[in-house]
Amino acid sequence: MPALLPALVLGLGLISVSHAAIFIRLAEADPIVIAAYRVTIAAGVVIPYAIARHGAEFRGLGRRRIGFLTLGGVLLAAHFATWIASLDLTSITHSAVLVTLSPIWILLLGLLLRRARPTVLAVASAAMAAGGGGVMAFAGGGDGQTSLAGDGLALLGGLCMAGYLMVSADIRRGMGLLPFLAIVYGVAAVALWACVLALGLPFTGFGPVTVAALLALGLISQILGHGAFNWALARFSPAFVAILLLGEPMLSALFGMLYFAEIPGPVTLVGAAVILAGLALGVRAETKARSTLRSDGPSERR
Repeated sequence: MPALLPALVLGLGLISVSHAAIFIRLAEADPIVIAAYRVTIAAGVVIPYAIARHGAEFRGLGRRRIGFLTLGGVLLAAHFATWIASLDLTSITHSAVLVTLSPIWILLLGLLLRRARPTVLAVASAAMAAGGGGVMAFAGGGDGQTSLAGDGLALLGGLCMAGYLMVSADIRRGMGLLPFLAIVYGVAAVALWACVLALGLPFTGFGPVTVAALLALGLISQILGHGAFNWALARFSPAFVAILLLGEPMLSALFGMLYFAEIPGPVTLVGAAVILAGLALGVRAETKARSTLRSDGPSERR
């Protein structure tokens, strides 16, 4: 059972985050307001529980860690604001694919900032999954709902997610999941509500469908979905977690078919198959890297 736990957690997380585009489509509110409610609902659940169970860990945080957690929260807020805004300007397929290209950004940022050399398997996995996403985007681009501005916002959202994963990975390994989520979600909520108030956006008077969609975003997509992937950051590389998130557009297309009768065409199915192959390759690359680290450990101690 312990060996199956990561697969079960990440599977649940992927299903949960893949519903986000469905919930957002149902919510009739400004994108920044939707993002603010999403993280606020999640923070309202996580923060009290984290303080009650892990109060001592908050007191032991140093300024450096708090600084990185704050940066992570701001990047998470920017990710949600730009991605949700893109859904008003481009198709769900385009947006979901472009925002999940974070593995490419992580590889590039790793080369530029850390001079890290990714393995051949990792590069092949990211390229294959991103290529499959590109095929899905091309297949979904014939509906006349795409725009350069919307695609650009989705790309920016993916870049912000890449930064968030890279900033959070090292910090997450050194602290518990709940205190980590409490601070990051809290910072993101403050940043987004500051934008809502500064822009004078309406944030009350929603109908029952919008209220239900916002609750589902916070409880399902944020707590279960992103919570699962933040849990994984302490156990896997940020590039691997980002590669897993490339399964989101594939599942989003499936849920669009189930909930809105949006039947994917054959080209979309080909793209989904390529993404699955890329994910399988990513799992193999991560497994190989982890086994290499384990085998190197004893030799270093000797």
